[in-house]
Amino acid sequence: MKAVACQGSRLEVIDLPEATECCGFGGTFAIKNADTSMAMLGDKVRTVLDIRLNNTSQLAGFAKKQDLPYFLDRLCNAAYVEMPELAPSRA
Repeated sequence: MKAVACQGSRLEVIDLPEATECCGFGGTFAIKNADTSMAMLGDKVRTVLDIRLNNTSQLAGFAKKQDLPYFLDRLCNAAYVEMPELAPSRA
């Protein structure tokens, strides 16, 4: 598992400690053990970096730019950062 570390204006991809541990948010485990799953997710996720170029369309569902910060805060106490400049360029 990797993460993006920010040092001033410089970004670096780094290995995460505990990367081999389950995030608790996959498959039926997350459904059958929702409380445990959310606690495990909260231990893993601190910030979500949104690099989507089109994060306001209806196709984004509850992950729209205006909704995502709310859900991240409520679900796992994670921060939301929008950085579309990191998105792959459109050909």
